[in-house]
Parts: sequence; structure tokens; C-alpha cells
Amino acid sequence: MMGVILHHSHPPSMLYVLAFFAISIEAVNNTRFATPLFPPGERAADYCSTSSTTLILCETICNEAITFQLLPSSAMAFCVEQCATEVAPLSEGCKEALCDWSAELVPAIFDPTKQMRLLEASFTSAKTLTAALLSYKSVLSISEAGGQTSGWDSLSLGYLKNFGAYDGCEAIDGAHYCLTKIEIAPGADIGPFALCVPSQCGVGDVNTIWNGTETMIAKTLVNVTRAASPNSTISVSSLLFPLVTTCGDNSYPLDASAAAMISVLVLLAIAMLTATCLTAYYFYYKPSLPSSPRSRLQRGEYMPIEDGRKDGGVRTGGERERVMADKASDAKGGPQRPSGAAAKMPSASASASAPKPETLMGKVLVSLSLTSSWNSFFTLRKTTGTEAMDGCRVFSMMWVIFGHTLLWPITNRGTVGYTNINDLVAFDGNKDALLATWWGQVIPSAEFSVDTFFMMSGFLAAFVSLKKLRGKTPSDVLASAPVLYLHRWLRITPIYMLVIWTYTFIIPLTMKGPNLNMNQDISACKNNWWYNFLYVQTVFPDQPERGSCYGVSWYLADDMMFFWSTPILLAVYQYDVILGVLLPFLLCCGSVAAGWIIAWKKQLRIATFDKSPYFAFYYNPPWTRAPPYLLGIMFGMFYYRWKKDRLKIPKAYQLYAQGSLGVLAGFLMASTVYGMQKANQNVPSDVGEYENNAYIALSKPAWSIGVGIMLFLCFEGYGGPVQWLLSQKFFGYASKLTFLMYLLHPMILALMFFNRVTAVRFSIVNFSFSFVAALFSTAGLAFVCHLAIEAPLASLQGILMGYLLPQRKKSNPEKTNVLDEGPVNSPAPVTVETRYFSQGVESGGKLESKGS
Repeated sequence: MMGVILHHSHPPSMLYVLAFFAISIEAVNNTRFATPLFPPGERAADYCSTSSTTLILCETICNEAITFQLLPSSAMAFCVEQCATEVAPLSEGCKEALCDWSAELVPAIFDPTKQMRLLEASFTSAKTLTAALLSYKSVLSISEAGGQTSGWDSLSLGYLKNFGAYDGCEAIDGAHYCLTKIEIAPGADIGPFALCVPSQCGVGDVNTIWNGTETMIAKTLVNVTRAASPNSTISVSSLLFPLVTTCGDNSYPLDASAAAMISVLVLLAIAMLTATCLTAYYFYYKPSLPSSPRSRLQRGEYMPIEDGRKDGGVRTGGERERVMADKASDAKGGPQRPSGAAAKMPSASASASAPKPETLMGKVLVSLSLTSSWNSFFTLRKTTGTEAMDGCRVFSMMWVIFGHTLLWPITNRGTVGYTNINDLVAFDGNKDALLATWWGQVIPSAEFSVDTFFMMSGFLAAFVSLKKLRGKTPSDVLASAPVLYLHRWLRITPIYMLVIWTYTFIIPLTMKGPNLNMNQDISACKNNWWYNFLYVQTVFPDQPERGSCYGVSWYLADDMMFFWSTPILLAVYQYDVILGVLLPFLLCCGSVAAGWIIAWKKQLRIATFDKSPYFAFYYNPPWTRAPPYLLGIMFGMFYYRWKKDRLKIPKAYQLYAQGSLGVLAGFLMASTVYGMQKANQNVPSDVGEYENNAYIALSKPAWSIGVGIMLFLCFEGYGGPVQWLLSQKFFGYASKLTFLMYLLHPMILALMFFNRVTAVRFSIVNFSFSFVAALFSTAGLAFVCHLAIEAPLASLQGILMGYLLPQRKKSNPEKTNVLDEGPVNSPAPVTVETRYFSQGVESGGKLESKGS
């Protein structure tokens, strides 16, 4: 019987059956069927109003099944009886609407101005009977093969889905669009399949139609199987699968949480605009008025100077003094600071400089001002020799978006997938699939981009700090730790939480569609946001729901935990240099060993589509991802000594060192990117266990060493074209946006893919357009958010820290940048102006985004 069922690959759907049936009974008076279903001369509309709609539906289904040889004619009575049991739960409103649609058919044939909604709906729907049969074939093939199959109906190929015609269904009066998935196992769905039905038919009615179809097939299979094998234990229940149906456009209402988030963003916008206007007036416009002291000074006019008399009088006539700061000089010929009111006068060039208010309110206004953020963004730091890191940040961020743009449609719930997934993934050993090709390895290897961020973060933490720790004791370093932790938490958390809540409550409001499904994302952040708030969501690999809020945030948690260890590592280095280098080295080796053991015990697979718990047990936890950061710490310690001792590569060996180190860096980086091409040439991959585990444990440290060598050559001026490219001035600006780009790009990808009503077709051209759109949209949004939110909040945080930890007055204080604590993933490190490590902990200054 199964062979007969599979032979007819295009049986009509229920709606098509009804339409065909209605036309047939009017045109040929049921001559097609052995038993007439309508009394002679009675039209469909009349019969629908006087007889059982359930009987009509079931007789129609069974007659069509017999006509297409899906059932023997002797099974007619049994089929109708069983079908009536399954279809009876259809709501009365749904039955009446279906009858009304049937009644429209004949009049519409003779009057073209009338609708034929039943046929229109059938045209926009998937074939339910065909879909059910193919789904059963796929399931039975899997059960017989004991795993994934290679036929057309293989689940991995994704052909078993039919989105119908969403827009066509929406254009039918009184119709709505429903999607049904068949859940054959947890996390394994077949579908979705579209059905355009009257709006009176709800989710329960659609499931009833599908259940009736499933049950008819299942009972037929059971009867045929038991007739052939009386001892068979097959049952109908074992052949029925749960259904997940949604009808209409999915959308999310404006609730109290969303309203609160919108209010917060509106208040921030109002505060920014108000501060911008006030600072423009008080610090730029008012000082430029002709009567202002600054303008009079610029014109070279004489200004009255306070006499110091008790009556507050001023000198006049010959007693007036001309106040010109550039004329003042002391006895040694150097510049002399004017006294009295002149000391308070702005200089002639002050109007062109940024305002520096003295009051708290003035500082807050300047911090919130769009003008201040704009000036800060377009002001680059002085040349330090490490500009190549800016280019690394930008290219690494582009790599992140590149990989996520390609994989987002197939790795996130609520997305529609690809129509031609076999052209992308090497199912059945397809060597022409993108991920199986040589250049396609840059896609799965995009995860090395975050290892670059880890390595640079560790390097800056060690290198910048050690320059400021000369003469400080280990206890001084440890005493500074609480301040560093507070600084970093305040710097990152406000903007981080704003992004999470915007994604959770506001982004869903902007989308509407049949495939929209952000329930899992919203629920995860509502229930588990505080794990993100504390940066501990990656320490529960056995409880993945705790780290499910905003998937890319795993990096923030790891980077924060790595930062917690930095003062301890630096304190050990201050105590003993050898021990200070040995400690991160041993920790790095331990982390590599842990990764290897975990990969072996958990049977992790490096190939993305092998469906192992690779991300939960290796990719996310900090104890397996620490090597790049620890190698960065060691690189920072090494380079600090290198610069401190003014070491240089001997001129006679420069060319040799440049060539050999360049080749080594290129080899390490290329071997990690292309070393596992074999793993991506089949699904499941053919890579052996030892090779797989070794690559998991060693690839990320190898990549980090390669990046470190490349940066060392660039720092020392031996980087050649690579140094020239990475050190371009443009990257100094763009690198200030990479932190926000990392946080914001999931929003852009959600807007691009969650709104789709059909699957994506992969091609190089289509993907290129998608990537460019995602990249520039993310960069544009990041630029706006940097000016309006990130930079102002960073400045306010600096003011807060200044008041919480007031600075000790010194005769000649030294401004120090102790830790470059750039936001997570180091896409956009910031410079903290502090005065740490001197008789306790003193902190102050403004936290500004400097790009490195």
C-alpha cells in the first residue's frame, strides 16, 4: 500500500478536493462518483444549508482517495466513518464558511465578476495530502535507515516546506494564511506548509484538517500492515505527530515594558537635544557676541580689571591695563599667567576649543551634548605605533557580520531558511557546496574574529597597565582592582542593557508576518536577563537557557570574567617577572587541555552541522576560551619589556626576521582557517576523533599567536602592505563603532530575516547584497547610537567616578591611562584617565572612546 501511496506524488489538498467536487456536481451531476452526494437538481449552496457539512467533507476526501487509488473502493464506508470522527471537531463557523465558498463556484463560472474564493485559496495553499504523504515517507525512511537519509525528502535539504502564496491569500476577502509544522522529534520539524482558509477557521480547525489527513493515512497503513503481518505491533498513535500551527500575521502588542523602553529612549533623545541646544548657546554662541569678554579680547580691546578695592571700583583712564595673554611674560622670558579678572578671561583661541565647564550641571550638559560627542568621535588619539589594531578591529567586526549574515537564516528560530540549502552545506558529500569549497572556509572560520578581540584585549590590559605600574607594589595593584571592576561595569552595562531591552521589547513591535517568531528570544531575556547583568551566563553549559538571552552576549560575559583576572596577573608580574609570565602560560596550557578533554568526553564536533553540543560546552564557557586572552596578556608583557629596554631587531637580521616571522604568522592563520576544510565536505563530517579534538583545542591559540606576530611586525614597522592597510586613518574612526556594531548587528539581521514570508535563495550575488546591507545598516545605526547614547553615557560615567572617588590634589599630577578596558570583545576599547596605584586608589577623569 505504501508503494501505491508514494506512486501518486500530487494528490490534491482538501480545499482543492472541495473545489473540484463542487464544480463536478454542478457540471456533470456527480457522474464521476459511484454514489451521488447531492440529491438530483439540488445546488451546493442549498445542500450546505440543510445537510451535514462533515459528511460532505469526508465523502469528498474518500472519493478522491479512491479515484487516485489511494484507497480500495471497498474501503469507502470505513474511510467516511473514520474521517467523520476526525473532522467533526471543525467549528460550525468554519464549516459554514467552507460551504459558502463552495456555493460561490458555479455562479462565478457564469458571472466572471464574482469571486471563486475556494479556488483562489486552493491556489495559494500547499497540497495537504501530498505534504502529509511525503512527510510520512521521510519519517519512515529515517526510521529504516537509523538516521538522516539522502533522498529528495531528506530533512536536511529543506525541500519539505511549502509557503504557498502569502500575499495572494491575504488578498482574498475573508481569508487568512496559516502555517503548520509537523514535529517528528524535539527540535526536528517538517514544514511549514501553508493553508489559506476562511478567517472563521482558527488554529484548531486547521489542525483538525491536518489530523484528519494524518489519521486517514495512518489508519490505512496500519490496516494494510496488519493484513500483511498479523503480528505487527504498529499502531495509529505511533504514526501521528504533534502539529504546530499559526494563523494570520504574527505580531507583538505594545505592553507596559515596551512603553517603558520607548519612554527611556525618548527621554534620552530629549536630554541630548536639550543639552546640545544649551551648550551651543552658552559655550559657543553667547561667548561669540560682540559684547562678550572673549570677543572684546579677540579684538584687542582694553578690558577693565578689578582693583581689589572694597568698594568694587575699577581703574580707569591711564590706570587701565591692556590684557593680552600672548604679550605677558615673566622675568625669565616665559609666559606669565595674568592675575585678577584677566586670569578668568578666555584666550583668543578658546572659542575654537571644546567647552570645559567647572560646575556639575555644566559638565552634565557638555557630556550629553551632541556637539561634544561629534567632536570626540572625529578626534583621533596621538600616534602610538599601535594603529594597526584599529584595522584589526574593523576587519574582525566585518568578519563577524559576514558569517552571521550567511548563517542567520538557518541557525535561528523564526527564520525561513534557504530554498537551496544543498548549494550552501555539503549534504550527501556535495563538494560544490559553498562550505565545502576552499574560499568558503572563511565562513565557519569567522569565529576566529572574536579570538582576535580576546587577544588584543589581553595585550592592551597588560601593555598599557605595566607602563603605568613602574614603582608600584603588588598590593597597590590589587588595591586598585575594585575601582577597575566598577569602572568597567559602569562603562559597559548601561548601553548593554539598553540594547538587550530594545531588542526584547521594541524590535518585535516593528515587525509583522506569518513567520515572525521571537517568543523564545523574548522569554529568554524576560526570565534570565539578570545572568547577563552579572556577566555569568556562560558558566552554565548544562543549563543553556540561562545563557539564551541575546545570543551574541556570551562574549561580553567571557571578556568581563577575563578582565576580573587581570589585576591578579599584573600583581604577580609586579612581584616577580618570571612568575608573572609563567602563571598565564600555565593557565593557557590548562585551558587548552580542558578544551581537549571536554571535546573528547562530550564528543564535540567542529563541523557546524554535525549537531554536537560544541557551542554549549566549548565555544561559550570561559575556561575553554581563555587561551587567546592569556596569550594577549603574555604578548603585552613581552612587548612592554621590549619597549622598556629599547630593543630593536639588528639591522643585519631585519629582512630575515621580517620574512620568517611573516611566514610563520601567515602559516598559523591560514592553517586554522583552512585546516578543517575536510570537516565541511560532508554532513556528518568524516574527520576522525583525534584530528577533530586536536583542532578544537589548538586552533584558537594558534590563530592568536599568528595575530600577535603580525601585530608585532606592524608595531615595529616591518608589516609592509599589511601594516599600511591596517594603519589607515579611516580605521581609527571606524574602530570606535565596532563595540556597538557587535551589539547591534543582531537587530539588523532580525529585521532582515524575521519579516520574510518565503525562504531565502542563496547565491553569491544575493548574499553579497545582504552582507553589504547588513554591514552599512549596522554601522549607520552604531554611529547614531554612539553619538546619542554611548559617548554621553561614557562621559557621565566618568563624572560619576570622579565624584565617587575624588582625586587627591598634587602639585604636578600625572595623567595616566592604566587599563585599556575596551568594551567586551574589544571591538572599541576605551581609554580611562585615572590616577591609580599611588598610596591607595584615586580615580577620576573622563572616560572617552579612543579606539584602542
